[in-house]
Amino acid sequence: MYVVGGADATGGQVTGVQQPPGYGDCAVSGVAGWLSAPHSVTVAPGVTVQVPVTLDAAEAGPAGTCTSGLTAVTDSPHAVPAPAATMRVTGRH
Repeated sequence: MYVVGGADATGGQVTGVQQPPGYGDCAVSGVAGWLSAPHSVTVAPGVTVQVPVTLDAAEAGPAGTCTSGLTAVTDSPHAVPAPAATMRVTGRH
């Protein structure tokens, strides 16, 4: 979320763009450093696998909600859903 333009508390014009506190995007250049999963998984026909995914709040930006997803590249003729990932960072210890 971004605030674009508007007025400040004294009524003065604001022409810049800012991101309000708590609305960090948790990622840099479209890469979610806080989200990791194996780069390759082989699935035999007719078999289901569970893929471990790690969410690391230490790699996220300031407190806020981080969202991203995983991309599955496959040679399957069946649709493969792209799972989403959401992590809420509430503070630092």
